[in-house]
Amino acid sequence: MRNSTVDDVFDNGRGCQVAIGYFGSAPITLDFDYSYAMLYVGYNDSAYLDYSLGGPSCDKNSSHQFLAISAMRKRSPGHEAQVMNTTAQFCEAAYFKRNVTVTLSASLAPDVLSIVAYGDKLPLLDTEFNRSAFEYLLGVGHPPTTERKDYPRDVTLEQYGQLVDTGIEWPLTNMVGFAVGLGNHSAGDLHDPARLGCGVFCSPQDGVFNGSLLANVLAVGVSGIFSDIPLRVSYQVSMRPTSEGIPSRGDIITVPTAARDHFQVALANISSGNRLTPWTDAAYYYLPFSTPDNWSSVDGEYYTLETGGVGVDLECSSLPSNAPSGAASVQYSVLGSTESLKISESLRASNGSIVDCYNGPASIGNISNVVDAPMAREFLNAYGDNSTRGACSTVRFIAGWARLNQPNGSNEEQTLQSIFIECRPKLQTGQFNVTVDSDGYVMQTQYLGRREQTSDSFSLEQTDHMLYEINSLFISQQATWPPWHSEVVTGDWLN
Repeated sequence: MRNSTVDDVFDNGRGCQVAIGYFGSAPITLDFDYSYAMLYVGYNDSAYLDYSLGGPSCDKNSSHQFLAISAMRKRSPGHEAQVMNTTAQFCEAAYFKRNVTVTLSASLAPDVLSIVAYGDKLPLLDTEFNRSAFEYLLGVGHPPTTERKDYPRDVTLEQYGQLVDTGIEWPLTNMVGFAVGLGNHSAGDLHDPARLGCGVFCSPQDGVFNGSLLANVLAVGVSGIFSDIPLRVSYQVSMRPTSEGIPSRGDIITVPTAARDHFQVALANISSGNRLTPWTDAAYYYLPFSTPDNWSSVDGEYYTLETGGVGVDLECSSLPSNAPSGAASVQYSVLGSTESLKISESLRASNGSIVDCYNGPASIGNISNVVDAPMAREFLNAYGDNSTRGACSTVRFIAGWARLNQPNGSNEEQTLQSIFIECRPKLQTGQFNVTVDSDGYVMQTQYLGRREQTSDSFSLEQTDHMLYEINSLFISQQATWPPWHSEVVTGDWLN
Protein backbone atom coordinates (compact mmCIF):
# COMPACT_ATOMS: atom_id res chain seq x y z
CA MET A 1 0.00 0.00 0.00
CA ARG A 2 1.03 3.59 -0.62
CA ASN A 3 -0.21 7.01 0.36
CA SER A 4 -2.92 8.52 -1.77
CA THR A 5 -0.85 10.85 -3.97
CA VAL A 6 0.55 8.73 -6.82
CA ASP A 7 2.92 9.70 -9.62
CA ASP A 8 4.54 6.72 -11.37
CA VAL A 9 6.80 6.26 -14.40
CA PHE A 10 5.62 3.68 -16.93
CA ASP A 11 7.96 2.07 -19.49
CA ASN A 12 6.85 -0.03 -22.47
CA GLY A 13 10.28 -1.61 -22.85
CA ARG A 14 10.67 -0.14 -26.34
CA GLY A 15 12.01 3.30 -25.50
CA CYS A 16 8.80 4.95 -24.27
CA GLN A 17 8.69 6.27 -20.73
CA VAL A 18 5.99 8.53 -19.31
CA ALA A 19 5.21 9.89 -15.83
CA ILE A 20 1.50 9.75 -14.96
CA GLY A 21 -0.22 11.03 -11.84
CA TYR A 22 -3.44 9.46 -10.62
CA PHE A 23 -5.53 10.04 -7.53
CA GLY A 24 -5.35 13.52 -6.08
CA SER A 25 -3.74 14.55 -2.81
CA ALA A 26 -7.11 14.14 -1.09
CA PRO A 27 -10.04 11.86 -1.95
CA ILE A 28 -13.11 13.34 -3.54
CA THR A 29 -16.04 12.95 -1.17
CA LEU A 30 -17.81 9.80 -2.30
CA ASP A 31 -19.78 7.22 -0.32
CA PHE A 32 -17.51 4.32 -1.20
CA ASP A 33 -15.10 2.24 0.89
CA TYR A 34 -13.06 1.76 -2.27
CA SER A 35 -12.57 4.18 -5.14
CA TYR A 36 -10.85 3.71 -8.47
CA ALA A 37 -8.51 5.52 -10.82
CA MET A 38 -8.83 4.62 -14.49
CA LEU A 39 -6.89 6.26 -17.27
CA TYR A 40 -6.67 5.70 -21.01
CA VAL A 41 -3.56 7.59 -22.15
CA GLY A 42 -3.09 7.91 -25.91
CA TYR A 43 -0.03 9.09 -27.80
CA ASN A 44 -1.26 12.46 -29.06
CA ASP A 45 -1.09 15.59 -26.94
CA SER A 46 -3.77 18.26 -26.64
CA ALA A 47 -4.73 21.14 -24.38
CA TYR A 48 -7.76 19.04 -23.41
CA LEU A 49 -5.58 16.34 -21.84
CA ASP A 50 -3.72 15.98 -18.57
CA TYR A 51 -1.45 13.26 -19.94
CA SER A 52 -0.26 11.79 -23.23
CA LEU A 53 2.50 9.41 -24.31
CA GLY A 54 4.05 11.56 -27.02
CA GLY A 55 7.13 13.56 -26.00
CA PRO A 56 10.94 13.55 -25.79
CA SER A 57 10.93 10.28 -23.83
CA CYS A 58 8.46 8.49 -26.13
CA ASP A 59 9.11 8.71 -29.87
CA LYS A 60 6.85 7.96 -32.82
CA ASN A 61 7.69 4.25 -32.75
CA SER A 62 4.99 4.10 -30.07
CA SER A 63 2.58 6.45 -31.83
CA HIS A 64 -0.14 3.78 -32.13
CA GLN A 65 0.04 2.64 -28.53
CA PHE A 66 -2.05 3.62 -25.55
CA LEU A 67 -1.50 3.08 -21.85
CA ALA A 68 -4.33 1.71 -19.69
CA ILE A 69 -3.95 2.29 -15.94
CA SER A 70 -6.20 1.02 -13.19
CA ALA A 71 -5.76 1.46 -9.44
CA MET A 72 -7.90 1.01 -6.36
CA ARG A 73 -7.83 3.10 -3.20
CA LYS A 74 -9.07 1.93 0.18
CA ARG A 75 -10.61 4.57 2.39
CA SER A 76 -11.07 4.24 6.12
CA PRO A 77 -12.53 6.90 8.45
CA GLY A 78 -9.77 8.67 10.37
CA HIS A 79 -6.99 7.24 8.22
CA GLU A 80 -5.22 8.43 5.10
CA ALA A 81 -6.48 6.68 1.98
CA GLN A 82 -4.15 3.94 0.76
CA VAL A 83 -3.56 3.04 -2.89
CA MET A 84 -3.49 -0.67 -3.68
CA ASN A 85 -3.60 -3.04 -6.65
CA THR A 86 -2.21 -0.68 -9.29
CA THR A 87 -1.90 -2.31 -12.72
CA ALA A 88 -0.96 -0.89 -16.10
CA GLN A 89 -0.60 -2.15 -19.63
CA PHE A 90 0.65 -0.73 -22.92
CA CYS A 91 -1.59 -1.80 -25.81
CA GLU A 92 -1.59 -1.44 -29.58
CA ALA A 93 -4.69 -2.16 -31.62
CA ALA A 94 -4.73 -4.18 -34.84
CA TYR A 95 -7.63 -3.47 -37.19
CA PHE A 96 -9.37 -5.97 -39.45
CA LYS A 97 -12.31 -6.23 -41.80
CA ARG A 98 -14.78 -9.06 -42.14
CA ASN A 99 -17.97 -9.87 -43.98
CA VAL A 100 -21.13 -9.89 -41.86
CA THR A 101 -24.86 -10.19 -42.31
CA VAL A 102 -27.15 -7.77 -40.51
CA THR A 103 -30.87 -7.09 -40.38
CA LEU A 104 -31.95 -3.54 -41.27
CA SER A 105 -35.16 -1.81 -40.27
CA ALA A 106 -37.37 0.03 -42.76
CA SER A 107 -35.38 3.19 -41.98
CA LEU A 108 -32.14 1.27 -42.72
CA ALA A 109 -31.07 1.30 -39.06
CA PRO A 110 -29.02 -1.84 -38.26
CA ASP A 111 -30.08 -4.27 -35.56
CA VAL A 112 -26.73 -4.87 -33.84
CA LEU A 113 -27.98 -8.03 -32.16
CA SER A 114 -28.64 -9.55 -35.58
CA ILE A 115 -25.04 -9.26 -36.77
CA VAL A 116 -23.51 -12.58 -37.81
CA ALA A 117 -19.91 -12.70 -39.04
CA TYR A 118 -18.64 -15.11 -41.68
CA GLY A 119 -15.41 -15.50 -43.57
CA ASP A 120 -11.87 -14.76 -42.42
CA LYS A 121 -10.60 -11.67 -40.68
CA LEU A 122 -8.50 -9.63 -43.13
CA PRO A 123 -6.04 -6.87 -42.17
CA LEU A 124 -7.42 -3.35 -42.56
CA LEU A 125 -4.66 -1.44 -44.32
CA ASP A 126 -3.65 2.16 -43.60
CA THR A 127 -4.64 2.98 -47.18
CA GLU A 128 -8.20 1.91 -46.33
CA PHE A 129 -8.57 3.30 -42.83
CA ASN A 130 -6.94 6.33 -41.20
CA ARG A 131 -6.11 4.75 -37.86
CA SER A 132 -4.00 7.74 -36.81
CA ALA A 133 -7.01 10.07 -36.95
CA PHE A 134 -9.20 7.45 -35.26
CA GLU A 135 -6.74 6.94 -32.39
CA TYR A 136 -6.36 10.70 -32.01
CA LEU A 137 -10.12 10.96 -31.54
CA LEU A 138 -10.13 8.11 -28.99
CA GLY A 139 -7.34 9.61 -26.91
CA VAL A 140 -8.25 13.28 -27.12
CA GLY A 141 -12.02 13.17 -27.58
CA HIS A 142 -11.73 15.93 -30.14
CA PRO A 143 -11.00 15.90 -33.91
CA PRO A 144 -7.45 16.87 -34.97
CA THR A 145 -8.54 20.03 -36.80
CA THR A 146 -8.39 23.76 -36.18
CA GLU A 147 -11.42 24.49 -38.35
CA ARG A 148 -13.96 26.52 -36.39
CA LYS A 149 -17.24 24.70 -35.86
CA ASP A 150 -20.48 25.30 -34.02
CA TYR A 151 -19.75 25.57 -30.31
CA PRO A 152 -21.55 22.30 -29.41
CA ARG A 153 -19.43 20.47 -32.01
CA ASP A 154 -16.23 22.04 -30.77
CA VAL A 155 -16.29 21.03 -27.11
CA THR A 156 -15.12 17.81 -25.51
CA LEU A 157 -17.71 15.63 -23.82
CA GLU A 158 -17.10 15.78 -20.07
CA GLN A 159 -18.03 12.45 -18.52
CA TYR A 160 -17.35 12.90 -14.82
CA GLY A 161 -20.93 13.84 -13.98
CA GLN A 162 -22.12 10.47 -15.32
CA LEU A 163 -19.39 8.51 -13.52
CA VAL A 164 -19.42 10.19 -10.11
CA ASP A 165 -21.63 7.44 -8.67
CA THR A 166 -19.38 4.61 -9.89
CA GLY A 167 -16.51 5.28 -7.51
CA ILE A 168 -14.19 6.40 -10.32
CA GLU A 169 -12.22 9.46 -9.24
CA TRP A 170 -10.79 12.47 -10.98
CA PRO A 171 -8.83 12.87 -13.27
CA LEU A 172 -10.63 11.16 -16.12
CA THR A 173 -9.62 10.45 -19.69
CA ASN A 174 -11.97 10.44 -22.65
CA MET A 175 -12.43 6.72 -23.22
CA VAL A 176 -13.11 5.57 -19.65
CA GLY A 177 -16.77 6.55 -19.77
CA PHE A 178 -17.28 4.79 -23.09
CA ALA A 179 -15.61 1.63 -21.78
CA VAL A 180 -17.91 1.63 -18.77
CA GLY A 181 -21.02 2.45 -20.79
CA LEU A 182 -20.52 0.18 -23.81
CA GLY A 183 -20.50 -3.03 -21.82
CA ASN A 184 -22.46 -1.81 -18.81
CA HIS A 185 -19.41 -2.58 -16.69
CA SER A 186 -18.80 -1.51 -13.12
CA ALA A 187 -15.59 0.16 -12.06
CA GLY A 188 -14.50 -3.09 -10.40
CA ASP A 189 -15.12 -5.05 -13.61
CA LEU A 190 -12.70 -2.81 -15.48
CA HIS A 191 -9.98 -2.89 -12.80
CA ASP A 192 -7.96 -5.11 -15.14
CA PRO A 193 -6.42 -2.82 -17.85
CA ALA A 194 -6.84 -5.53 -20.45
CA ARG A 195 -10.60 -5.39 -19.88
CA LEU A 196 -10.47 -1.60 -19.96
CA GLY A 197 -8.72 -1.73 -23.34
CA CYS A 198 -11.17 -4.31 -24.62
CA GLY A 199 -14.04 -2.20 -23.38
CA VAL A 200 -12.78 0.55 -25.65
CA PHE A 201 -11.88 -1.45 -28.76
CA CYS A 202 -13.95 -4.65 -28.67
CA SER A 203 -17.17 -4.35 -30.62
CA PRO A 204 -20.24 -4.92 -28.44
CA GLN A 205 -21.30 -7.46 -31.08
CA ASP A 206 -18.31 -9.73 -30.39
CA GLY A 207 -20.09 -11.29 -27.46
CA VAL A 208 -23.16 -12.28 -29.48
CA PHE A 209 -21.56 -13.86 -32.57
CA ASN A 210 -21.56 -17.35 -31.04
CA GLY A 211 -25.10 -17.17 -29.67
CA SER A 212 -27.12 -15.14 -32.19
CA LEU A 213 -27.38 -17.82 -34.84
CA LEU A 214 -28.83 -20.31 -32.35
CA ALA A 215 -31.19 -17.64 -31.05
CA ASN A 216 -32.43 -16.94 -34.58
CA VAL A 217 -33.04 -20.62 -35.24
CA LEU A 218 -34.87 -20.96 -31.94
CA ALA A 219 -36.97 -17.88 -32.67
CA VAL A 220 -38.00 -19.26 -36.06
CA GLY A 221 -38.82 -22.61 -34.53
CA VAL A 222 -41.05 -21.39 -31.71
CA SER A 223 -42.79 -18.86 -33.92
CA GLY A 224 -44.59 -21.76 -35.52
CA ILE A 225 -45.75 -23.03 -32.13
CA PHE A 226 -46.89 -19.86 -30.40
CA SER A 227 -49.01 -17.01 -31.72
CA ASP A 228 -47.09 -13.80 -32.52
CA ILE A 229 -50.10 -11.60 -31.65
CA PRO A 230 -49.08 -9.37 -28.70
CA LEU A 231 -51.18 -9.78 -25.56
CA ARG A 232 -51.57 -6.92 -23.09
CA VAL A 233 -51.68 -7.91 -19.43
CA SER A 234 -52.18 -5.37 -16.60
CA TYR A 235 -51.40 -5.89 -12.94
CA GLN A 236 -50.72 -3.73 -9.90
CA VAL A 237 -47.34 -3.18 -8.25
CA SER A 238 -46.30 -1.12 -5.22
CA MET A 239 -44.01 1.83 -5.91
CA ARG A 240 -42.73 4.69 -3.78
CA PRO A 241 -41.09 8.08 -4.52
CA THR A 242 -37.30 7.96 -4.62
CA SER A 243 -37.07 11.22 -2.67
CA GLU A 244 -39.29 13.29 -0.45
CA GLY A 245 -39.36 16.95 0.45
CA ILE A 246 -38.43 20.06 -1.51
CA PRO A 247 -35.16 20.00 -3.49
CA SER A 248 -32.62 22.61 -2.50
CA ARG A 249 -29.35 23.95 -3.87
CA GLY A 250 -27.60 21.57 -1.49
CA ASP A 251 -29.03 18.66 -3.47
CA ILE A 252 -27.03 19.69 -6.54
CA ILE A 253 -23.77 17.77 -6.98
CA THR A 254 -20.85 19.96 -7.98
CA VAL A 255 -18.08 18.52 -10.13
CA PRO A 256 -14.54 19.87 -10.62
CA THR A 257 -15.20 21.11 -14.15
CA ALA A 258 -17.94 22.69 -16.23
CA ALA A 259 -20.15 19.70 -17.09
CA ARG A 260 -22.17 19.89 -20.29
CA ASP A 261 -24.16 16.67 -20.02
CA HIS A 262 -27.51 18.45 -20.17
CA PHE A 263 -26.58 20.21 -23.41
CA GLN A 264 -25.22 17.05 -25.03
CA VAL A 265 -28.37 15.09 -24.17
CA ALA A 266 -30.68 17.84 -25.45
CA LEU A 267 -28.66 18.29 -28.64
CA ALA A 268 -28.64 14.54 -29.35
CA ASN A 269 -32.40 14.46 -28.79
CA ILE A 270 -33.11 17.42 -31.08
CA SER A 271 -30.70 16.50 -33.87
CA SER A 272 -30.75 12.68 -33.82
CA GLY A 273 -33.84 11.69 -31.86
CA ASN A 274 -31.83 10.12 -29.04
CA ARG A 275 -33.74 9.45 -25.85
CA LEU A 276 -33.76 12.01 -23.09
CA THR A 277 -32.74 10.99 -19.59
CA PRO A 278 -35.14 8.78 -17.54
CA TRP A 279 -38.27 10.43 -16.12
CA THR A 280 -37.89 13.33 -18.56
CA ASP A 281 -39.59 14.50 -21.73
CA ALA A 282 -39.31 17.71 -23.72
CA ALA A 283 -41.56 19.66 -21.34
CA TYR A 284 -41.29 18.21 -17.81
CA TYR A 285 -39.20 16.34 -15.34
CA TYR A 286 -41.40 13.80 -13.57
CA LEU A 287 -40.73 12.96 -9.94
CA PRO A 288 -39.40 9.38 -10.13
CA PHE A 289 -40.52 6.34 -8.20
CA SER A 290 -38.30 3.52 -7.06
CA THR A 291 -38.51 0.18 -8.81
CA PRO A 292 -40.49 -2.57 -7.07
CA ASP A 293 -38.68 -5.69 -5.96
CA ASN A 294 -40.00 -7.64 -8.93
CA TRP A 295 -39.23 -4.88 -11.44
CA SER A 296 -37.81 -6.52 -14.53
CA SER A 297 -36.11 -5.27 -17.67
CA VAL A 298 -38.26 -7.22 -20.09
CA ASP A 299 -38.90 -5.45 -23.39
CA GLY A 300 -42.52 -4.41 -23.69
CA GLU A 301 -43.11 -4.13 -19.95
CA TYR A 302 -44.31 -0.67 -18.93
CA TYR A 303 -45.49 0.99 -15.73
CA THR A 304 -48.13 3.71 -15.44
CA LEU A 305 -48.40 5.82 -12.30
CA GLU A 306 -49.55 9.23 -11.14
CA THR A 307 -46.74 11.59 -10.23
CA GLY A 308 -45.84 15.25 -10.20
CA GLY A 309 -44.10 17.04 -13.04
CA VAL A 310 -41.89 20.11 -12.88
CA GLY A 311 -41.24 22.27 -15.95
CA VAL A 312 -40.20 25.76 -16.96
CA ASP A 313 -41.98 28.21 -19.25
CA LEU A 314 -40.05 31.11 -20.71
CA GLU A 315 -41.67 34.53 -21.06
CA CYS A 316 -39.74 36.97 -23.27
CA SER A 317 -40.36 40.52 -24.47
CA SER A 318 -38.40 42.85 -26.70
CA LEU A 319 -36.24 45.64 -25.31
CA PRO A 320 -36.91 48.92 -27.17
CA SER A 321 -34.26 51.52 -27.80
CA ASN A 322 -36.55 54.27 -26.50
CA ALA A 323 -38.77 53.78 -23.47
CA PRO A 324 -40.26 55.89 -20.65
CA SER A 325 -37.96 56.63 -17.75
CA GLY A 326 -37.34 53.54 -15.65
CA ALA A 327 -38.77 51.13 -18.21
CA ALA A 328 -36.54 48.48 -19.74
CA SER A 329 -34.57 49.80 -22.71
CA VAL A 330 -31.38 49.19 -24.64
CA GLN A 331 -29.01 51.55 -26.42
CA TYR A 332 -26.60 49.80 -28.75
CA SER A 333 -24.29 51.40 -31.31
CA VAL A 334 -21.02 50.92 -33.14
CA LEU A 335 -18.99 54.08 -33.73
CA GLY A 336 -16.04 53.24 -35.90
CA SER A 337 -14.54 50.24 -34.16
CA THR A 338 -15.90 51.14 -30.71
CA GLU A 339 -18.88 49.11 -29.59
CA SER A 340 -21.28 50.47 -26.97
CA LEU A 341 -24.11 48.68 -25.23
CA LYS A 342 -26.20 50.01 -22.34
CA ILE A 343 -29.20 48.16 -20.98
CA SER A 344 -31.15 49.79 -18.17
CA GLU A 345 -34.24 49.11 -16.14
CA SER A 346 -35.52 50.38 -12.80
CA LEU A 347 -38.14 48.69 -10.65
CA ARG A 348 -39.83 49.57 -7.38
CA ALA A 349 -38.80 47.44 -4.41
CA SER A 350 -41.19 46.27 -1.70
CA ASN A 351 -40.02 49.12 0.56
CA GLY A 352 -40.97 51.70 -2.07
CA SER A 353 -37.45 52.55 -3.21
CA ILE A 354 -36.40 52.52 -6.88
CA VAL A 355 -33.74 49.94 -7.72
CA ASP A 356 -31.52 50.03 -10.81
CA CYS A 357 -31.70 46.44 -11.99
CA TYR A 358 -29.23 46.71 -14.85
CA ASN A 359 -27.11 49.62 -15.94
CA GLY A 360 -24.36 49.29 -18.48
CA PRO A 361 -21.63 48.97 -19.33
CA ALA A 362 -21.67 51.82 -21.83
CA SER A 363 -18.62 50.58 -23.76
CA ILE A 364 -17.92 46.88 -24.22
CA GLY A 365 -14.74 47.10 -26.30
CA ASN A 366 -13.45 47.44 -29.82
CA ILE A 367 -14.33 45.41 -32.88
CA SER A 368 -11.29 43.44 -33.99
CA ASN A 369 -10.66 41.29 -37.05
CA VAL A 370 -12.92 43.43 -39.21
CA VAL A 371 -13.50 41.85 -42.61
CA ASP A 372 -15.07 43.31 -45.72
CA ALA A 373 -18.19 41.18 -45.37
CA PRO A 374 -21.35 41.01 -43.26
CA MET A 375 -20.56 40.35 -39.59
CA ALA A 376 -22.73 39.06 -36.74
CA ARG A 377 -22.61 38.92 -32.96
CA GLU A 378 -24.66 37.36 -30.18
CA PHE A 379 -25.20 38.48 -26.58
CA LEU A 380 -26.29 36.62 -23.46
CA ASN A 381 -26.13 37.92 -19.91
CA ALA A 382 -27.99 37.84 -16.59
CA TYR A 383 -29.52 40.83 -14.86
CA GLY A 384 -27.36 42.28 -12.15
CA ASP A 385 -28.72 43.50 -8.82
CA ASN A 386 -26.44 43.94 -5.85
CA SER A 387 -28.98 45.49 -3.52
CA THR A 388 -32.60 44.32 -3.55
CA ARG A 389 -32.92 40.84 -5.04
CA GLY A 390 -36.68 40.65 -4.79
CA ALA A 391 -37.28 43.76 -6.91
CA CYS A 392 -35.20 42.78 -9.90
CA SER A 393 -35.34 38.98 -9.85
CA THR A 394 -31.91 37.66 -10.66
CA VAL A 395 -33.42 34.82 -12.67
CA ARG A 396 -34.07 37.09 -15.64
CA PHE A 397 -31.59 37.28 -18.48
CA ILE A 398 -30.95 39.28 -21.64
CA ALA A 399 -30.26 37.95 -25.13
CA GLY A 400 -29.39 39.92 -28.24
CA TRP A 401 -28.34 39.58 -31.86
CA ALA A 402 -26.59 42.17 -34.00
CA ARG A 403 -25.42 42.37 -37.59
CA LEU A 404 -23.14 44.78 -39.43
CA ASN A 405 -24.05 44.58 -43.08
CA GLN A 406 -20.78 46.02 -44.37
CA PRO A 407 -18.19 47.38 -41.92
CA ASN A 408 -16.66 50.52 -43.39
CA GLY A 409 -13.66 50.86 -41.05
CA SER A 410 -14.23 54.60 -40.61
CA ASN A 411 -14.86 56.57 -37.42
CA GLU A 412 -18.48 57.11 -38.37
CA GLU A 413 -21.42 55.34 -36.81
CA GLN A 414 -21.94 52.00 -38.48
CA THR A 415 -25.20 50.88 -40.04
CA LEU A 416 -26.37 47.84 -38.11
CA GLN A 417 -29.39 45.73 -37.31
CA SER A 418 -30.02 44.47 -33.80
CA ILE A 419 -32.69 43.01 -31.56
CA PHE A 420 -32.60 42.50 -27.80
CA ILE A 421 -35.03 40.64 -25.57
CA GLU A 422 -35.34 40.02 -21.86
CA CYS A 423 -36.63 36.69 -20.61
CA ARG A 424 -37.89 35.36 -17.31
CA PRO A 425 -38.31 31.63 -16.72
CA LYS A 426 -41.29 30.56 -14.64
CA LEU A 427 -41.55 27.27 -12.81
CA GLN A 428 -44.65 25.16 -13.40
CA THR A 429 -45.84 22.04 -11.64
CA GLY A 430 -48.69 19.63 -12.27
CA GLN A 431 -49.95 16.08 -11.86
CA PHE A 432 -49.61 13.53 -14.66
CA ASN A 433 -50.24 9.92 -15.48
CA VAL A 434 -46.80 8.83 -16.69
CA THR A 435 -45.96 5.59 -18.47
CA VAL A 436 -42.32 4.53 -18.26
CA ASP A 437 -40.38 1.45 -19.29
CA SER A 438 -38.38 -0.65 -16.87
CA ASP A 439 -35.47 1.82 -17.05
CA GLY A 440 -37.63 4.85 -16.31
CA TYR A 441 -37.68 6.27 -19.84
CA VAL A 442 -40.92 8.13 -20.51
CA MET A 443 -43.13 6.47 -23.11
CA GLN A 444 -46.36 8.47 -22.69
CA THR A 445 -47.86 11.13 -20.43
CA GLN A 446 -51.37 12.35 -19.71
CA TYR A 447 -51.91 15.73 -18.09
CA LEU A 448 -54.52 15.42 -15.36
CA GLY A 449 -55.62 19.05 -15.49
CA ARG A 450 -54.53 19.86 -11.96
CA ARG A 451 -51.88 22.43 -12.61
CA GLU A 452 -50.58 23.89 -9.37
CA GLN A 453 -49.29 27.33 -8.61
CA THR A 454 -45.62 27.02 -7.77
CA SER A 455 -46.32 28.74 -4.47
CA ASP A 456 -48.26 25.64 -3.44
CA SER A 457 -45.14 23.48 -3.72
CA PHE A 458 -42.21 25.86 -3.51
CA SER A 459 -41.47 29.17 -1.82
CA LEU A 460 -40.42 32.12 -3.96
CA GLU A 461 -36.86 31.76 -2.70
CA GLN A 462 -36.76 28.06 -3.54
CA THR A 463 -38.19 28.75 -6.98
CA ASP A 464 -35.66 31.46 -7.71
CA HIS A 465 -32.82 29.24 -6.47
CA MET A 466 -33.75 26.51 -8.94
CA LEU A 467 -34.27 28.91 -11.83
CA TYR A 468 -30.98 30.62 -11.04
CA GLU A 469 -29.21 27.27 -11.27
CA ILE A 470 -30.95 26.54 -14.58
CA ASN A 471 -29.88 29.90 -16.01
CA SER A 472 -26.32 29.43 -14.81
CA LEU A 473 -26.02 26.22 -16.80
CA PHE A 474 -25.63 28.22 -19.97
CA ILE A 475 -25.12 31.84 -18.89
CA SER A 476 -22.19 31.13 -16.56
CA GLN A 477 -20.26 29.58 -19.43
CA GLN A 478 -20.19 32.89 -21.24
CA ALA A 479 -17.13 34.38 -19.53
CA THR A 480 -17.00 36.78 -22.48
CA TRP A 481 -19.53 37.35 -25.20
CA PRO A 482 -18.76 35.51 -28.42
CA PRO A 483 -16.79 37.76 -30.80
CA TRP A 484 -17.95 39.24 -34.04
CA HIS A 485 -17.77 36.66 -36.81
CA SER A 486 -18.32 36.53 -40.55
CA GLU A 487 -19.32 32.86 -40.79
CA VAL A 488 -22.53 31.06 -39.91
CA VAL A 489 -21.21 29.04 -36.95
CA THR A 490 -22.53 29.55 -33.44
CA GLY A 491 -20.43 30.63 -30.47
CA ASP A 492 -22.53 29.30 -27.59
CA TRP A 493 -25.09 26.62 -26.70
CA LEU A 494 -28.14 28.86 -26.86
CA ASN A 495 -27.71 29.92 -30.48
